[in-house]
Amino acid sequence: MLLSAQRTITEAEALQIVRERHPAVQAADASIRSAQTLQSGASRTWEPAEIYHNIAADPDLGMFGTSTFGVTQAFPSGRQTRANRQLHMQQTALHQAERSLVQHQLTREVRDIFQHLSYLDEKRKVLGALDSLYQQTARVAESRYKNGEVAADERLSIRDQSTRIRLDLETISHETAFDREVLAQFLGENEPLTPVITPFTRRTFSLADTARIRQGAYAMVDAGKAAVSEAMTGVEKARRAPLFMAGINAQYLANGALYPGYTVGLRLPLAAQSLRARSSASMATAEAARFQAEATVRSQQMELAHLLHEVEKYEILLEYYEKEGQQLAKELRRSAFQRYNAGESDFSELVQSADRALRIEMEYLDNLHMLNRTVLEIEMLF
Repeated sequence: MLLSAQRTITEAEALQIVRERHPAVQAADASIRSAQTLQSGASRTWEPAEIYHNIAADPDLGMFGTSTFGVTQAFPSGRQTRANRQLHMQQTALHQAERSLVQHQLTREVRDIFQHLSYLDEKRKVLGALDSLYQQTARVAESRYKNGEVAADERLSIRDQSTRIRLDLETISHETAFDREVLAQFLGENEPLTPVITPFTRRTFSLADTARIRQGAYAMVDAGKAAVSEAMTGVEKARRAPLFMAGINAQYLANGALYPGYTVGLRLPLAAQSLRARSSASMATAEAARFQAEATVRSQQMELAHLLHEVEKYEILLEYYEKEGQQLAKELRRSAFQRYNAGESDFSELVQSADRALRIEMEYLDNLHMLNRTVLEIEMLF
């Protein structure tokens, strides 16, 4: 029996919690803020200013006759700034794609828990109906035993069968409690939670959505990594751009004279071989990232084909139950009890029919559960 103090929570509420407050999402949000800060405030990279003091000899003023004090500053190139800004923008987009993937994965975990709870609840209902059948059978057997119509072993067998059903129901109760505990831990809740269990129904998806694999969460992360690698190539190429530099200075002579001046110039990357090597390596890395992104898409397309085949398989099995199996299971239980109640069959025949009906219903629930899990896997791809 559930305590009244336990807070109920729906699947929609649980999804909102994990999408906003889960540590993995918060970590992704922090990464996004970091990239956005770099994009807005660090794209223009200023090198440290150079402050210097030079002493030189002078023919008239002696060995230390001239002192020069000055400061020079190299200015960022427009090419380097644009490359950095593009890199930070692509890093922001990558972190946003990673956050979407994390939210996608967390959504699947929550939905899987709620679906399993619905599955267990439906199993409990089926076993409850069977338990009710055995309870009625036990009353009939008890009456016949008192009248001397059946032996004691048949009465005990019926009780044993009811006990087995109750053990199965107790197992389901333990599984349900475990799922609730896992859900509370997953949501970071310290208080007990009572999930609102919805009817166990078939999940559906749109075949039109399956064409969006290239825009799916996994594909977008790999595409983002490829875009970052491309941007890194631009940064490496921009290192070869010349830098304009300027400065001011003051020359102090030993005789007390002071002369101001200025300096202008360009910084040129004369050791270009190492820069070209870095650029070539970056281009190779970008190429590898593009191929990896395409490999991810192809792998998911193959996975989608496999999952769609699984869906077809489970739908065929579910169609059998809906057209024939469901009615057969009900009739097996009904007719078996009627025959036993009328004295036309013994208990073993009733158990065989009841077990067959239970097997049909449990196979249906298992197939429906697997179909829904397969649909969840498909939804993860886009």
